[in-house]
Amino acid sequence: MKKVISIISMMALVMLLFTACSSSNVAVTVGDQEVPVGEAIFVLRELEAMYEQQYGVEIWDQGYEGTTFDEIAKEGAMESITRLYISNDIAKENGIELSEEERANIDALMEQYLAVNTEELLSEDGITIDDVKAVFELNAIGEKLMDTELVGFELDEAELATSLANDPTFQQIEEFGYDGVLEQVTAQHVLVSTVKEDGTDITEEELAVAMATAEEVLAKAEVGVAFDGLVADYTEDPGWTENGGIYTFYRGEMVDAFENAAFSMEIGSIQLVESEYGYHVITKLDHVYPDEAQVESVKEYQDYLVEQYTLAQKQATYDALYSEWKLDYEVTENEKVWAEVLTSHQMNSEVVE
Repeated sequence: MKKVISIISMMALVMLLFTACSSSNVAVTVGDQEVPVGEAIFVLRELEAMYEQQYGVEIWDQGYEGTTFDEIAKEGAMESITRLYISNDIAKENGIELSEEERANIDALMEQYLAVNTEELLSEDGITIDDVKAVFELNAIGEKLMDTELVGFELDEAELATSLANDPTFQQIEEFGYDGVLEQVTAQHVLVSTVKEDGTDITEEELAVAMATAEEVLAKAEVGVAFDGLVADYTEDPGWTENGGIYTFYRGEMVDAFENAAFSMEIGSIQLVESEYGYHVITKLDHVYPDEAQVESVKEYQDYLVEQYTLAQKQATYDALYSEWKLDYEVTENEKVWAEVLTSHQMNSEVVE
C-alpha cells in the first residue's frame, strides 16, 4: 500500500513540476492558446525599436499622462501578441492557411533577420529562433485574414478627401507642385519693425520713421554698402545675432510677403517689402531647384500618403471586426511572468545602477 502511495505522490510531484515549468514560459493565455513568453518579448523588442525610430531614443525618459513609455511598450506588446493569436484562431476557423510560397517568404525573412540578430543575442533576451519564426507566421496569417475579410471593401472618398485636406504635406504639394515644394531659397534681410514688443502697432509717426529707415537701408545696399554691416547696424530681427539675418527656407515656411519676394527675385538683387512684422530689405543669396529624381520622389510620396489614408480606413474597418472577435475570447495575462519581463531601457538602467 505504501509503495502505491509513493508512486502516486511521485506522479503528482512530476505533474506539479511540469505545470510550474509550463506556466513560467507562458506570458498570456488567449482562449485555449498559451503564448510563450519568448514570443511576447520578441514583439516587445520590435515595438521598442519602432518607438525609437518614430520618436527618438529619448522617449524612454519621458512619459504620457502619468505612464512611462516602458509601461506603454509592455502594454502595447501584450495587446499585439493577443491580437495575433486571436487572428490566428479566427483564420483557422475560416480555413485560412499560409501557402508554400508564403512560407518560403517567411524563411527568407528569417535569413535576413538572423543575419543581423544572432541566435546568441536573441537567447540573451529569452527569445528563441522558433519564437521569431512563430511571430513572423502569425503576422503573415493576420495579414491574410485581413485581406480575406476586407474583400469588397469600399473606400469612403469623402473621408479620404478630408484626411488629405488636413495633411499639411499633401496640401503643400498641391499648392506648390512637385518641383515647387522642393525649391529652396537663401536670403538675408534687415528688418525694421513696425510692431511693438507687446504685439501692438506703432504710431503713425513711428511708422513714418520706420519707412524712412528702411528706405535708407535700401539705398545704402543698392550702392554697395556691405549687407552684413547693414544687418548689424539696423536690423530689429531678434534672431539676427545667431544667423546674421540669413535664412534658408522652402515655400510655405516664411511670411507671405517675404517669401513671395525671395522666391521671385534674381540672385544678388535687393528689394524692400512690407509684412505684418515690418519692412524687410532683402538680398537673395541662392536659389536651389530640385532635380528629376527629387521631383519623382515627391510624386511617390504623395501617392504614399493616399495609400496610407486608404489603408487607415481599411484598418479601422478591420479593427471593428477584431473588437467583435475579441469579445468571444478569455484573455488571461500571466502577471507574475510578465512583471519580470523588462524593456531594453529598463535592463540598461539596471546595468548602469
